[in-house]
Amino acid sequence: MGAAYGAIFFISCIGMGLGSFAGGAIHDPPGSYQALFLGSAAITLMAVVLGVTLKAPAPVMVPRPSPAPGGCSGHFPLTGRWFFVKNRPPFRAYLTTRLASL
Repeated sequence: MGAAYGAIFFISCIGMGLGSFAGGAIHDPPGSYQALFLGSAAITLMAVVLGVTLKAPAPVMVPRPSPAPGGCSGHFPLTGRWFFVKNRPPFRAYLTTRLASL
């Protein structure tokens, strides 16, 4: 994990250093920032086109684990979090019917 963050920060620092140098090198010959603004607009337009053409990932079916013996735990259908439901008879009945329908 640390190596991944280190690589990301290293590459971003290289990009920041080269970006400021390239900005000055592009500004010096013509004496204006027009080329930088046009290049930045072109990169932004390409990013928008790529972002619009991306597809959503396909849904993945994940099997739900069966409840513990005695009905001590269950799956809450709205948030997907596991929590303790002991001593809650109405919810336990709902949970049993919900899990039985899977």
